[in-house]
Amino acid sequence: MKKILKPLVIASSVLIALFIMAIGIFALIIVPNKQAAVAAAYSARVQAHPLTTASILSDVNEQRMAHGIRPLSINGDIVKSSEAKCADMVAKNYYEHTGPDGKTVGGWVGETTKNWKSANENLNKGNFVASFEVVDSWMNSPDHKNTMLDAKFTDTGIAICDYPDGQKVIVQQFVLYYTAEEIQAAQPKYSNVSNRTTICSTIGGSYGIPITTYCH
Repeated sequence: MKKILKPLVIASSVLIALFIMAIGIFALIIVPNKQAAVAAAYSARVQAHPLTTASILSDVNEQRMAHGIRPLSINGDIVKSSEAKCADMVAKNYYEHTGPDGKTVGGWVGETTKNWKSANENLNKGNFVASFEVVDSWMNSPDHKNTMLDAKFTDTGIAICDYPDGQKVIVQQFVLYYTAEEIQAAQPKYSNVSNRTTICSTIGGSYGIPITTYCH
């Protein structure tokens, strides 16, 4: 009986050894190859979506269109407003929708454009290397997602700044303008002595930004 068992024990030991070797080969060859493929795919995606304002806009509009919402148009006035807000956060070392002086998105937008009806903004801060990282982060935040996918907004401006701690800060402002018909309808009622139309605009209403009315 012992003579029969001994070959079986040896055979079992050999099979176990072969199985362990197979696992080792898999770990040495297959896993690194898979990791390399994942890294290559990520690198290709980063190259296709660089951290630029144009690429962020493209990714935002891709999300809007995927949800049946018209894409945003880049607006030079709102770009200036976004850049000014971004520079102010860097200079004064804060990261908030409301600045130390109480200034909100409406204050920034009102300095660079007129006849705007509604405005809001998204901020982001991190060690970003690609635009999709910024947009994915916003999409994973319900309040930021709601602002990004707000169908009423038509115009936007985007800015990217280097924060003092080395991270990137992104500002995207969203604006809806009054139509020519709305401006014309408001003029007889709201014209001031200089005959300049006064239009009232609202901002905020999400993630703690109070709803504020500006007349300009």
